[in-house]
Amino acid sequence: MRLLQALLTTAAVAGLVGCSQWQSAAWDTTRHFVRTDTAIEQAVLRPDLRYLRVTTNGSPALLVLGDIDHDAAGRPVEVWYSASREVLRLQSGRLVGVAGMPVEWRDVRLPASLPNWQDIKTPVTFVRERDEMPGYRIGLREQMTVRPIAPPSGTGLLGTDAAALQWYEETASASPDLPATLAKQWRPLPPTRFAVRKAATPRSYEPVYGEQCLVDNICLQWQTWPPRSPEN
Repeated sequence: MRLLQALLTTAAVAGLVGCSQWQSAAWDTTRHFVRTDTAIEQAVLRPDLRYLRVTTNGSPALLVLGDIDHDAAGRPVEVWYSASREVLRLQSGRLVGVAGMPVEWRDVRLPASLPNWQDIKTPVTFVRERDEMPGYRIGLREQMTVRPIAPPSGTGLLGTDAAALQWYEETASASPDLPATLAKQWRPLPPTRFAVRKAATPRSYEPVYGEQCLVDNICLQWQTWPPRSPEN
């Protein structure tokens, strides 16, 4: 099994993960304890590490949480590493950076006013801005709409009853203020889906699953691993 064959270049790493002091340690950890050639469901996991199961176009791999960064507004961003040096950045379950793949989202910027999952009862619209490579598509502004949905069928969720989770769908359209040169390059993507479960803290939801296409032929699914029941 593998996530992708391409390795990160030094420039790609620097652009996505900055000067994280945990970067080298995280890669050392994945080399020794994350084996993409072993069935993930049977892998022996270290209890002191956090794992993410990521599937790219049907090929699964385990990633390890290497660091917690923060965005400009001080909100936490999880930085996940694979054994092949792919890097995913997740913020409250949303993909806000990916490197080491044929298409990279170098940086994704979300508004500080974006509500928490538990507060989304009706459709909410916001603007997302991202930088995409290759092609130097910098400042792609998209109008996003997120709404609660019924538990869908045909997801990649494993080991958990989809009906026991709260689901959301997020769709994108080109922002009206997108410059004409970028508007010509913008292409619609399939909707993104998220599943969250109620956490121990009152009024708090924890993202456990997400689906996101980088382009129409490169799609990711990620799930916190190992699966846990909604009550745990």
